[in-house]
Amino acid sequence: MTDTPGFADIRRRILGLRRRLRQAAKTEVYAFWRRRAVRPTMVLYESFAGNGMLCNPEAIFRALLADPEFQKITHVWVLASSRENPTVMREFARSRSVRFVRPESFAYFRALATAGFLVNNATFPPEFGKRTTQVYLNTWHGTPLKQMGYDIGDRATRVANVIRNLLSADFLLSASPFMTEHLYERAHRLGQIYRGEVIEEGYPRIDRQFMDAPAVAAVRAGIEAGGVALDGRRIILYAPTWKGTSFARPENDIRALLTRVEQLESLIDTTKYVVLLKMHQVVHGFASDIPGLRGRLIANETPSNVILGIADVLVTDYSSIFFDFLATGRPIFFFTPDLADYSGYRGLYIEPGEWPGPVVDTVDKLADAVNEFDRLGVDSRVSAKYRAMRGRFAAREDGHATQRIVDIVFRAQRDGYAVTRVRDDGRQTILIAAGSMRPGAITSALVALVDAIDHTRFDVSVIFPPTRSRPVLDQQRLLNPQVRQFARVAGMNGSKFSLARLRSTRSVGAGSATGSATGSATGSATGSARETRLWRDEWDRCFGSAVFDFALDFSGTSAFWANLMLQSPGSERSIWLRDNRATALSTEVAKRPRRAAEFARIRLLYDAYDHLVSPSPALDPPNSTSLVADAAAQRFSSAAP
Repeated sequence: MTDTPGFADIRRRILGLRRRLRQAAKTEVYAFWRRRAVRPTMVLYESFAGNGMLCNPEAIFRALLADPEFQKITHVWVLASSRENPTVMREFARSRSVRFVRPESFAYFRALATAGFLVNNATFPPEFGKRTTQVYLNTWHGTPLKQMGYDIGDRATRVANVIRNLLSADFLLSASPFMTEHLYERAHRLGQIYRGEVIEEGYPRIDRQFMDAPAVAAVRAGIEAGGVALDGRRIILYAPTWKGTSFARPENDIRALLTRVEQLESLIDTTKYVVLLKMHQVVHGFASDIPGLRGRLIANETPSNVILGIADVLVTDYSSIFFDFLATGRPIFFFTPDLADYSGYRGLYIEPGEWPGPVVDTVDKLADAVNEFDRLGVDSRVSAKYRAMRGRFAAREDGHATQRIVDIVFRAQRDGYAVTRVRDDGRQTILIAAGSMRPGAITSALVALVDAIDHTRFDVSVIFPPTRSRPVLDQQRLLNPQVRQFARVAGMNGSKFSLARLRSTRSVGAGSATGSATGSATGSATGSARETRLWRDEWDRCFGSAVFDFALDFSGTSAFWANLMLQSPGSERSIWLRDNRATALSTEVAKRPRRAAEFARIRLLYDAYDHLVSPSPALDPPNSTSLVADAAAQRFSSAAP
């Protein structure tokens, strides 16, 4: 009796096929437009994966739109939902210079491939590879209070696309030296390898907080038109961060937030104050249909800093929004009922004792603090902390940061501006292609190797394929904690035809498994110009502007990784030889033809490497006489003395 697939199984297969076909189509579209000219008068903006016209990209967009010098620019905004952004859709419905694309649509990949300027406050998708003539400004989305990236023990796969994007950026935006150090140098370990520039001239989005009286009145009127009754009252803005262990799958705690708002309202003078809730954009969807939030919830499409500009009091928890609010000089209250748990699993860069406002753990205490402020003003000790924090984190926030960023990025002006680079402590840099990192002798040898390296002299990075395999993840955790871990995400860019041709060329180039080291290869040394471009594009997609002094293919068993390491610009390149290659190839021909073909493809690349490293000195003579056309003895070495 044979099993007949049920409806659910058939549906799953059909959906899977549709996804694969759509992904293939997107690949072709992106490849097609990557072969077309870059348009220097087009700017692509993306905030929070298309969740709105928000944050720093929105501030930069409006500055360019209003500047007569940039009237020829075409502005392309990534918006996931026109329904969730009705105000901006109406505002630019008749504009000839502003258009919208959906994330990962064909139009999106066209703009991603051809826009002269790219502005993002988070990350472009894994397929993204910046072209040489594109200018990429990554603004990020706030000074971190909670720990980020490698600092919270994220495995390489979790941070892979963030690292890729940061390394690809020509400019990183930083609100302060603290942000440069903690977000870029420490949390994402860009020190020594990032070759772009860091702009420390303030945050464009904070400019939106600097409003005159008519502007404040206009914003308040707009909020009231949206169904929020202000009635001349002062605004207490409650703006908590998202909760959970995954940004892609945040917790839905909206009911608890609503309860807190209602309790706070019952304990303060609501003839003087109105409590409004501004959700983090990643969880706003949870709140949109909750009846109790009507008249309290600020729309997601309303930029947070516009609301901060009219708020009289801010209540938050661990959100970076409080750093922005420092520029106003107005009071901040920290409501953190889960402080011990949150700091335990996430970690904080600044201890609560330094925060510029009362830190409370119950709604009753929060109400007491608000009422005390209403009677007596801000405590002098809190004022001292506030002044210190403002000087440390908001020193450049004067309402003109956006103009300075436009000067630097779009006018190429540097003089007089705080444009710097990430820390470089002088260590030489090593990149190691680790292979699959499955448990076994090769992985054990890799772990031992990186432990033996003097990390006071060398900055070490390891790259491997992404995985969900627990045994492989366990092996990755064994790597020395000083090692920077990269996980390669997504695949090579290029049309299916080009990639198929690349694979075909590799097969043809393998020739006889025991033949000479001549023939077609896919590395930059002997491949065609088209093949070389595909490999170079893949290097740039994986590593952006990163430069390494040494590149090592440690596994020595994959033609892909052997090719990729050859693309490392300016590196001294080495590849590991794990046995007598000629003998191994002869054996593999009979036993495992596919492995033999793979080894033969790798062999074609040996001439392009500076060093061929055997695990034992005894293997140098046979390898040197059988593997390389020029047989230069000085290129062979062994890992053991």
